[in-house]
Amino acid sequence: MKYIIGIFWKYRWSLTLIYFLIVVCELLYLFLWQILGLAIDGLLVGDYFYLVILLLVNFFGNLLHYRRMIYDTRVYMRINNDIVYSYLGGCKLDVSAKSARTEMASNVVNFFENDVTYYIGSFIHIFGSLYFIFYLKYEVGLIVICSIVFIGFIVYKFYSKIGQITLLIHNHMEGKVKVLEFGGDMGIRNFYERRKFLLEKNSEIQAKHWFSLNMVRLLFLLGCIVVFTNGNYGLTQGQTISMYMYINQFLISLMVIPIAVETFMRIKDVIKRLGKF
Repeated sequence: MKYIIGIFWKYRWSLTLIYFLIVVCELLYLFLWQILGLAIDGLLVGDYFYLVILLLVNFFGNLLHYRRMIYDTRVYMRINNDIVYSYLGGCKLDVSAKSARTEMASNVVNFFENDVTYYIGSFIHIFGSLYFIFYLKYEVGLIVICSIVFIGFIVYKFYSKIGQITLLIHNHMEGKVKVLEFGGDMGIRNFYERRKFLLEKNSEIQAKHWFSLNMVRLLFLLGCIVVFTNGNYGLTQGQTISMYMYINQFLISLMVIPIAVETFMRIKDVIKRLGKF
């Protein structure tokens, strides 16, 4: 990962500003469900104060998100071009491999632009949601923590298969230009049939993976709601909605675990192909 760290260090001020804005936005969004619950309880008695607060938090969060998106595209395009120019300057492979690997450079940029953004948001919502869940009812907090064990087990069962299929797809794509130029009709047909098989296999593995994860999420979500509401006769409608949203947000954010594993495998393979890093 020294290559990734090197890119971050080169653009550290621009990326730090981008990630700082993301943190501020996600913290604002984290409080939305608590404010939503208070707004609902307020509306039931004719109080509009928290509804105004909800609108203001949404407005400032979306404004920061808008400004960040305008700025970060320029930064990420500079990073992408630098990676491609640096790679082509010392590359001695054939045109087909060059074409595939320069396209793979977008995977590195995608890591900074989308994956890191997702990780930041997920970790904020994991720990932030857990705080509000424990605040509302600590027994529910203990239950959602147990979900980490089950999700971790599913990831462990699937991650090696995902890594293998990712490697095969990248190997296959490196021959695309060469096949299109010299392969003839049969070679081209075989290439795309092989590509079809690999993508279908990848989709099948991913489908089994996400089906298992979503079933675990659903079971824990329902279990937590039962524990939270059972015998709790003093609950308000707003508290119930807030708790549901924080439990659901926590469980959804835990999906960062399988995504992080998949991303690590993909980026590791791409960096290896881009050179001697």
